[in-house]
Amino acid sequence: MHKNATITKQVIFKIMEAVLIFQSYELSPWEEIEPGMMFTHLEKNSDYVRIRTISQEQSLRLDKELFIRENGHPVMPYVCAMDGTILARPEEIGWWDCGDDCDSYTEIGEKEFNLILENEGLIDVETTYDDEEGYQLLYMDGKVIISVLQEYEESEEEYSDEISNHFKTNDDDNDESEEW
Repeated sequence: MHKNATITKQVIFKIMEAVLIFQSYELSPWEEIEPGMMFTHLEKNSDYVRIRTISQEQSLRLDKELFIRENGHPVMPYVCAMDGTILARPEEIGWWDCGDDCDSYTEIGEKEFNLILENEGLIDVETTYDDEEGYQLLYMDGKVIISVLQEYEESEEEYSDEISNHFKTNDDDNDESEEW
């Protein structure tokens, strides 16, 4: 899929600094551990927490209670602004921009989540601006586009702050905004 495949009407294309967090949740008594569920895992002899995704084979042979006792509850990713405001929910996280070396986005997965965790969860989220809506997260096929936080020149950092302030201002007007 080309980077510009479904991008239309955008006037300005910029990056916003954000953080990817993983929030744990409890399975209900009737829910089972299913393929694709994510769990955190502390690497041996390391301070790094890693994400592990359950495979089809693993889900068939797991004892739910024992697995959760040893590994904790499953987790879901959220993209949050630096002030804690939720920008994207798990179902909206889906595309990975691997940088200038790539001309397409890839579906985000365990490898990319772990790369982000190695960078303390700091990410860039692609945004757009148009005269009618102002700054908005850039969605492609219903999912946001993220990448590892890049180093920017001062003017771009100021622009990222301007974008963050726009989202904060809009969320202040919306009673449905949530913070962690």
